[in-house]
Amino acid sequence: GKHVKSVMLGDTGVFSQLPKGTLVLDASTIDVATARELHVAARDSGIDFMDTPVSGGVAAAQAGTLAFMCGGTAEAFVRAKEVLKAMGNEQKIFHAGPDGAGQVAKARTFFTKSI
Repeated sequence: GKHVKSVMLGDTGVFSQLPKGTLVLDASTIDVATARELHVAARDSGIDFMDTPVSGGVAAAQAGTLAFMCGGTAEAFVRAKEVLKAMGNEQKIFHAGPDGAGQVAKARTFFTKSI
C-alpha cells in the first residue's frame, strides 16, 4: 500500500497530473484502509478510481482469463469493465461494492481457499 500511495498521492503524484474524469484502476493487492484512502484522494482530485485486485496468475494472464474484484462506484465499474475485459474473463469481473470492496473480496477469497 505504501508504494501505491507514493505513486498516486502528493504534488507530483498521478492523481495531481491527470485530467479530471480520468479513470484509474489499481490492480495491486493492498490493505483496505489504503485503498479507501486512495478513493477519497482520487475523488478530491476529480478522478474516477477503482481498486481492482487481480487473481489468476501467469497462466490466466496469458490466456486472458484473469479475475478482477472491483471496489468503487457503479459508474466507475461500468467504465472499468470495458478495460478489464481485455485481460480477464467477463464472468470473473465483478463489482464487489463501494470503496475498498475489491480488496475485501480478494482477501476473503484468499482466506477461504487457504482454510
